[in-house]
Order: sequence, then C-alpha cells, then structure tokens
Amino acid sequence: MKDTLILAIESSCDETAASVVKNGRTILSNVISSQIELHKLYGGVVPEIASRKHIEKINQVIEEALKEADVTLDDLDAIGVTYGPGLVGALLVIVAFLVFMRGGFLIASQASTPFGSLLAAGLTVMIVFQAFLNISCVVGLFPTTGKPLPFISSGGSSLLSSLALVGVLLSISFDSNNEGEYRQRRDNLQVVSRVSPSDRSGRSGRNLEGRDARAHRSSSLERDGYPSLRIVRGSKAPAYATEVRATRTQRR
Repeated sequence: MKDTLILAIESSCDETAASVVKNGRTILSNVISSQIELHKLYGGVVPEIASRKHIEKINQVIEEALKEADVTLDDLDAIGVTYGPGLVGALLVIVAFLVFMRGGFLIASQASTPFGSLLAAGLTVMIVFQAFLNISCVVGLFPTTGKPLPFISSGGSSLLSSLALVGVLLSISFDSNNEGEYRQRRDNLQVVSRVSPSDRSGRSGRNLEGRDARAHRSSSLERDGYPSLRIVRGSKAPAYATEVRATRTQRR
C-alpha cells in the first residue's frame, strides 16, 4: 500500500511553517521561520509586516521542508494550506465582541432599576462568554463543545436567540436613566400648529363645521399664542410669514 504524503503550510499568524506528513500521523519534516524578534519591536504582531515576511520566506521554508523529508513535489499526494481571513479577521472578531461587552456593561450601569442592571449585565456576559468559549475551542484551549459563535456561526436558532437577547438589551437601554434626555429632545420640538383632540375629532370628511366655527377656533388659538393653519394668498403672504416668525421667536 502506497504511503500518502501531504505538504502542510501554515502562514496565518507570525510564523511561516511547512511540514511533510506521512499517512496523516508521521511527521517527516517540520520547518518554522519565526518572526518573534521582529514583532518584539512593536509590542505585538503587526499583520501587514507578518504578511510581507510570509511572502519573503515561504519558498525557502517549503524547499527546506522537502529537503528534510527527502521528497520532491512530484512525490506529494496533496498540499494543505491555511485558508480564510487570517489574523486580521480573527482580531476584528475579538475586538467586536469586546466592544459589545463594553456597551452591554454601560447599559447595565445606566439602567433605571437594579433588576434591569443585573439583567443587562447577565445577558452581556452570556453572549460574550459563549463567543470566547467558541474561540477557545477553535484554538484548542478547550475540547469542542458545539457552541456556535454568536451572530457569526451558521444556524437560524442561534441567530434568533442572539438577536432576541440584543433586543432585550436595547429595551433596557431605552428605559434607562437617560430617558430624560429623550423627553427633553421631544419637548424642544417646535410645533407648527396646535389643535386640541376635540377639534381634531370634529375634522373628518363631510362632517366639517361651518366657517364661523372654524374662524372661532382659529382666533382662540391665536389668542393663546399659537399660529393656526391658514391659507394666505397674494400680497398678504409675506406679512403673515413675518408675523408667524415673530410669534415663534417670542415663544422661545
């Protein structure tokens, strides 16, 4: 039975590596070109620099791995390579969940009731813990548990439950101690005309009141300092517009 030889290439982070494996179990060669000393200057891995170094070292590493395993490219049955977003995408996912965690705890700190504060903190911890548990399983720190990555892993039930939890968080945020800010913005809105509910209910289709009654309501609104809706044509329009603006200025 012929042995199966696979060349495996790793270039997802700060190390360029190649290995020749026989039958999926026996490692014939394992060559690693590390970038640790280079990234020490920046206090961490810089993805752009790591990518350029991968391009510079990949051919040398592969040649050394084949030489150490005493095989050629023609002897290989398959080549396995790192495929996907790589380090940049992984870091963006982690940063996104950290930002989500900060926002959730901020909502919890501003909740109007102790129950809302505890609920918001608990929901935030639930989502973030599940995310980092999934990441830990992917990198091999924990055994695989089947926990999906919230908002990202495929699965309709997981997505629906995650969105439902976010909806509860947003509801707590809306009813938080910042509700006064929303009310203040609403109160500062300028109203063009003001009509009482009883007047509004009487204005429907053919059941309109007479011209005298409408004139009476219009004059009463004007006495209260609110300009009523009025159709002004001809030369009187500019003068009426000036009057309305002056009334609004006095009200402010």
